[in-house]
Amino acid sequence: RKEVEIVGEILYPGSYVILNPKEKITDIISRAGGLRPDAYPNASQFRRDGISINIDLAKILKNPKSEINFSVQDGDKIEI
Repeated sequence: RKEVEIVGEILYPGSYVILNPKEKITDIISRAGGLRPDAYPNASQFRRDGISINIDLAKILKNPKSEINFSVQDGDKIEI
């Protein structure tokens, strides 16, 4: 079972099963209920294999079809 964890200023933080290999960052955020009104996406962090990866979450949310909205993998963690 492959999962992604999403925490912080999100409506329903927790672990989410990856439903398909093409599931993207915005798909997980949507399933988690979206950002809270006081969320600050510019300060978000994305971790893969314990390494922090710089992402521009505000830009990803504005344009979910862009290539910077990449697929999530088992063990990824999104902190908003």
